[in-house]
Amino acid sequence: MVGGGPAGSTLAWKLASKGVKTIVLDAVILLADTLNVAGTAGAWIPGAVNAMQFFIRPPATDLATFDSWPFNPAPSVSDRAAIYSLIARSTDILNTGDSSQSPDLTLDDPSVTGFSVSLTQQSVPEMPMGPAIHTQSFNVRRQSTGSPTLLQQYQSPQPLVTPQAATDPYQITVTIPPATVFLLQITPVVDPTLFASNACQPAPRSFYIEVASALSVSSLNDAATALNNALQPNLTSPTSSTDTGTDQLQAALSLAGLASPTSNVNLAPQIHRVELMVQRWRGQGRPLVREDQQGNPTLFGFPYTDLKNAGPNSADTVLAPLDGVYFGERDSNDQLVVVAQADAVSDPAGSPVLYTYDLSHSPQALYYRFAVRVFSRYEGLFTRGASVESRILKAASAQITGPTPEQWRRLLPLCRRTATAPKPAVRLIVPLTRTVNGQQTPGLLVVLNEPWYDWAGLAEQFEVQVGP
Repeated sequence: MVGGGPAGSTLAWKLASKGVKTIVLDAVILLADTLNVAGTAGAWIPGAVNAMQFFIRPPATDLATFDSWPFNPAPSVSDRAAIYSLIARSTDILNTGDSSQSPDLTLDDPSVTGFSVSLTQQSVPEMPMGPAIHTQSFNVRRQSTGSPTLLQQYQSPQPLVTPQAATDPYQITVTIPPATVFLLQITPVVDPTLFASNACQPAPRSFYIEVASALSVSSLNDAATALNNALQPNLTSPTSSTDTGTDQLQAALSLAGLASPTSNVNLAPQIHRVELMVQRWRGQGRPLVREDQQGNPTLFGFPYTDLKNAGPNSADTVLAPLDGVYFGERDSNDQLVVVAQADAVSDPAGSPVLYTYDLSHSPQALYYRFAVRVFSRYEGLFTRGASVESRILKAASAQITGPTPEQWRRLLPLCRRTATAPKPAVRLIVPLTRTVNGQQTPGLLVVLNEPWYDWAGLAEQFEVQVGP
């Protein structure tokens, strides 16, 4: 996750002049905005850091190449012999775990005289771009203070990134704003007098520096409402109540809806992992009460006649008050959880499909409801507060007690069977001995030998006719 390591690292380049294929690997330095985000005290994991310091050195070279390059001032013959002897003695030492027994034996390439450092902001949706940053250069600094050893005089680690402001001309401080990404490129500069024109063009070493920040939402209720509105369950078929083609149930998330400036919520570029929660109604052996078109609660079945695709008679509006009838016996967390991803960086206006289900093997009339939970792209750095859920609304007033209503998106595939419904298998008919509700004669108790709502789903109604 952190390129180069927080304690420091040596960056080595292979120079083209040496005949070695250039190897350039990008690294990512991920830091946490642990100091300047209100309301996140204690939310970051203990290992999250907001600054790091590392060192750079010229590329390492082998002893023969090091000895052949001209130095200014040139090491004496005795110094060269001492370096040869030290490297020879230290190359084959038994590893006992004592770091003092394994000194750094790398030597800087003498042709590298300095470094060129550039910092470029990367485009992230909804994040403003800052002004361009000029490229900076500095020379290689040889160790000459602190009584360096002979070998250390030809090794030049120097700090590049540090959390404190620095006046040292060999030290650069880089400050990155929260929730932004910058490309840091470090290129070795070689002595042009030692090569033919354009013969040596070292490749840069690239680092992407990203500063993690907490989820930024105006309020949890606004975020939940925006997520609920952006969740889009739909059927690719049927296009009408008589369509018998293969049906695909899909649930997508509109990223453009999350990034809308009118919603006061800008979740799209902040999220990555998504959990879709799916509940499907299941029969419990009881009839489902509904009102007919005159508002009389005397019919049993399902209110298909009252549902339209949108508007005040949409499934979300009509069925929400009936959740106690259809889902009252189930815990809200009794659901299918589908894990998906949403990438607003590569496609800010996209609508990634989170869930697809083939209904061709389920031709019954079914009732689905959906909710979504999204996670911060930096959730691994948080101990809490890294997710927002569409179904949970906080009470608008502290005086309101008890659970608040849940938000769900609803979808009702119609029954797609075209054959005539089979007659139910009667297992037993029991004559009753008592009248109810002013009946003239007692009725009959009919016990069926099959489940209800299995063949046609919620479209089933049980009709009885007694002949002479």
